[in-house]
Amino acid sequence: YGAMVVDRGEQFYVVRDDSVLSSPFLTKRNGELSGVGKDRFVYNRSGDVYGVHAKNDSYLFDDCKEIS
Repeated sequence: YGAMVVDRGEQFYVVRDDSVLSSPFLTKRNGELSGVGKDRFVYNRSGDVYGVHAKNDSYLFDDCKEIS
């Protein structure tokens, strides 16, 4: 399932269909960046893999291609 990920270093956004998920500013823990957003989702980034995790669902975005 496709999505656009916008990486701003310590924060990222995921645009998927009509939804925009915005991570909080992420802090480094155990070699990866992670944080909990106002929406109570857990956001993490490890290298070029981005994750958004809710209570019963997880979305991983990997193999991202830079477009600009």
